[in-house]
Amino acid sequence: MTIETNEAFQAKVEDAKALQNDAAETAKASLSKTTEDAKALQNDAAETAKALLGKGVADAETLLSKATMTAEALLARVKRLEGLIPICSYCHKIRVDQSSWQQLEQYLTEHSDASFSHGICPQCLEKQEKIISK
Repeated sequence: MTIETNEAFQAKVEDAKALQNDAAETAKASLSKTTEDAKALQNDAAETAKALLGKGVADAETLLSKATMTAEALLARVKRLEGLIPICSYCHKIRVDQSSWQQLEQYLTEHSDASFSHGICPQCLEKQEKIISK
């Protein structure tokens, strides 16, 4: 390996380490309730970094790509709802602050990657048919 190639390799190693550290920190911060998953991701990050140190530049790029995909997967899992959500027991609106309420669908759409499709369950259909037929 030439000095220039070695420097490029070392730069890729540092990039991979930084990416792995970011992934591990994201896992710790966002997956606090799923510690087993976070530990598995940290172990993956450590194994990838160790493997990267023992490989050539071409393999380093492959491993760096794998690390990037791992980080992207972590970030995709970050956007999820957690904690206690105050909801009206009658209309099912969500309290967003002390004086403001929001429709459940709107709240979930804004705070997650969920989208909605509306339908009617058999019990509500029966109830609505009775109301309509009166």
